[in-house]
Amino acid sequence: MLSRFGAALNQRTPAIATRHFNPVSFQSFTKRSYAGHAMSSQSTQLNVFGEPLIVCCTNPMTGFFRTGYCETEEETDLGIHTICAYVTEEFLAHQRKIGNDLVTPRPQFSFPGLKPGDHWCVCAKRWKESLDAGIITKVKLQSTHMKTLRVLNMTLEELQQYGK
Repeated sequence: MLSRFGAALNQRTPAIATRHFNPVSFQSFTKRSYAGHAMSSQSTQLNVFGEPLIVCCTNPMTGFFRTGYCETEEETDLGIHTICAYVTEEFLAHQRKIGNDLVTPRPQFSFPGLKPGDHWCVCAKRWKESLDAGIITKVKLQSTHMKTLRVLNMTLEELQQYGK
């Protein structure tokens, strides 16, 4: 399938969602990807209610594509950054403990580092790991991609209990 990234997808995409990734490959990948994915005033992708996604956060700029939306694309977003979470200190500490450091700034990846109270498009499975460990992080449902329900094998009603 040819996406809005065009020819960039014909190149081999690095495995960025694994714990061991090559930062040089990731940087080159992000430059190719973001260049073809401009921020728009409204997303064409749908949230868990079947409506267009609303912005999760623009300060800091979130989303796999750094558009503010928790948009995804199977060919490139291997981590499935589809949940708009209100991050807490406990959540950030747990994510760091399981190898997902969301606090340390990484400007080379347009990542400012997060602090409690920020909204961020987090990887669905990473969010679930924290939930399974008893760490409840509220979710902005209108900004959470519908793919989340399938990835987590949850119903809308189950996810709604974590909505804010």
